[in-house]
Amino acid sequence: HRSRATEAEYAEFERLFISLVEARYLTRARFAKGVNASYSKPQVEGNFAEVETRFIATGVERKVVWRLHVAGNVWKIYDMRVEGLGLVSNYRSQFSRMLPVDRPFAEFLKDLRDRTNSVEAREQ
Repeated sequence: HRSRATEAEYAEFERLFISLVEARYLTRARFAKGVNASYSKPQVEGNFAEVETRFIATGVERKVVWRLHVAGNVWKIYDMRVEGLGLVSNYRSQFSRMLPVDRPFAEFLKDLRDRTNSVEAREQ
């Protein structure tokens, strides 16, 4: 799908995707009250690592595995698995359905923009 987008369209896609993930997942985790979190020791293999986080609230435990890679001297998250489901593969599958071969990338961006705005409005 990347080859079908202009540089400007792809830049907007990246911005929208980051905003969607932040609104949908990170905002909830950041402002949740009464949530305890514990982190495992990173499992490192070469330039890749995984860190398991366990969030416990009202007796319910959720496991999140952060998948990272090193770029220069900085570790960056490239995926997260929530209850075994990979965020990136999940969104990739959804985006593939939203963007069949005959659909213009600009229409896909409009839908993604609408979805991101809707999620951000609900989380405020």
